[in-house]
Amino acid sequence: MTQSQAERFLKSSKAYSHAYERNRRLDDWDVKERVARKVVEDFKKRAGELGGKKLLDVGFGNGAFSVAFSKAGAEVSGMEINPVLLDIAKENVQKAGIKADLKLYNGFSFPFANSTFDYVYSTSVLEHVTDAKLFLQEIDRVLKPNGLVYLSFPNRLAPKETHTGLWFISYLPRTVAEWYLRHIRRRNTIAELNLHFLSYFFFLRSLRGTDLKVKFELGAASLARRLIKRVLASLNLHHSILLKTIMVILEKKRSRFCSYHMKILKYVANIRLLTWRTHSLQVMKMCEAFADQGYEVELIVPRKQNKLNVGESEVFKYYGVKNNFRIRSIRGTDLLGLTTRLGKLFYVIDFITFLLSLFLSAHIKKEYLVYTRDPLLLIPLLRKKCRLWIELHNVPAHQLFFWKLLKRADGVVAITNHLKDVLTEHGIRDDKVIVAHDAVDLREFDISISKESARDKIGLPKNKKIVMYIGLFDEWKGYKILLGASQFFNDNVQMVMIGGERKQVNLLREKYPNIIFIGFRPYHELAQNQKAADVLVIPNSAKTEISKYFTSPLKLFAHMASGVPIVASDLPSLREVLDDSTAYFFEPDNPESLAQAVKHALNQKKESEEKAKESLEKVRMCTWDNRAKKISEFLD
Repeated sequence: MTQSQAERFLKSSKAYSHAYERNRRLDDWDVKERVARKVVEDFKKRAGELGGKKLLDVGFGNGAFSVAFSKAGAEVSGMEINPVLLDIAKENVQKAGIKADLKLYNGFSFPFANSTFDYVYSTSVLEHVTDAKLFLQEIDRVLKPNGLVYLSFPNRLAPKETHTGLWFISYLPRTVAEWYLRHIRRRNTIAELNLHFLSYFFFLRSLRGTDLKVKFELGAASLARRLIKRVLASLNLHHSILLKTIMVILEKKRSRFCSYHMKILKYVANIRLLTWRTHSLQVMKMCEAFADQGYEVELIVPRKQNKLNVGESEVFKYYGVKNNFRIRSIRGTDLLGLTTRLGKLFYVIDFITFLLSLFLSAHIKKEYLVYTRDPLLLIPLLRKKCRLWIELHNVPAHQLFFWKLLKRADGVVAITNHLKDVLTEHGIRDDKVIVAHDAVDLREFDISISKESARDKIGLPKNKKIVMYIGLFDEWKGYKILLGASQFFNDNVQMVMIGGERKQVNLLREKYPNIIFIGFRPYHELAQNQKAADVLVIPNSAKTEISKYFTSPLKLFAHMASGVPIVASDLPSLREVLDDSTAYFFEPDNPESLAQAVKHALNQKKESEEKAKESLEKVRMCTWDNRAKKISEFLD
């Protein structure tokens, strides 16, 4: 730990421009290694042995303590908010010949997963943290149950403040202390040092809502000291309240009343269950995956009639998900279930009654986490002061309250990178948004069926090349482009379209007799239907933003899992998942370009097989479990 390193750090920092602060830093730098060895011995005496234990060094500075803990046998990770100190610490760790996972800290969330560490070490850091409560909550999050924290900070009640070396300055109001340092002593101010005067009582208040409890150490060399410690402990006061530095051991004791460990997630969705639309499928898959991540999940939906001949008791089986979460239907009108003639008006009425029902009967508590795909559903929950998370799949045309609700939410899950860019351009903090593309359940597509058998099941010819589209017949999904491309194929190519509403299918059958229209098929048949194709087509249009930038279609991941070559529109949204090694691309909204890409895929059999194989390998990481894990780590 060299003086040149100290000078490099001080040169990069404006917080230590005054001679007193600079000299204090240089002196501190010199003794770090010697102090670190003593602290490690004290740590082992007060907290326990370090061999094989995972330890987090919070605010590692020049890395002296990380090196000392590692040499004592701990598996050390660390984080530091200053990038210059991070580089210096890495140099010292490398020089010492030890391994330590050192990372940069953003000042908010720790860059580590839940329940990772046996020990957390943090000295002279808490007083520099802007949000002490959040800081302690993050320590609680990354610490294992029954883990220990070795933590210290200057005692505000000590007559002489340790950082400034001034008497009774910590007793003054912050504004007065700031003025005194700047104008009378002409020193670095408490704002420049990001210094906060903390009392033991403030510290205890900041621990509320966590599982961290002060561990009272009652042993002492003399009878008088033991007696003082016991009397203070009976008053819930640690003995270091009498010292210039509060130095405590915290233990993570799991409480059955602690909301963090309950991890209750309420997924609120304005959907109709047991329908052929993939919106409800995506919600059900995410509920299952969140439950697998350890959340106690309840899906709250409006009570609506289902459009399929399936009993409500079969809802989990229909969607192919485990029965590992609850579904609660609450009251609301279902005018759209009666008729679609006044679609927009009836949708608004149904939506408003669902909002009212949420307000009256959702039973959302402050400690719950609420997750939804519709920001407006948060309106009746704003006064609950619970954690609110929004998953966004597009930016709506009508943006009443939209941006305000996003800013009020604790976090946002964006379905594409471009959607995240749009959100940040509108003032949503970058660190508040995570990108998570849609996913697939690979178990559903790991089937053993030949192409011929798959064609037998849905009555397709075996002597032709099958070009298949599966999905809704919505204009932005590009089905009309595929219809237009049909004129460019010869008799050896058979176009097949699965999906669409009954009226659409009947009209199209009359207009395009050369195309086979199968109509809607249940989702559980998707895997075998894909196997019947020689090429699967995703012909999304570039004429709408949702298609061009915001969509991450479920069928895209299903097609990737099929082992069948894919031909797709060359759109930014699809390019976020596919590339030239996994699919063929064509010019969007160009039927002739689509036909050429399909012909190329059919003619270049070896190349198509390679792309399909690469696509299958790539999608193995795009599972619902991986998506939920990524989101839940960000949620926590």
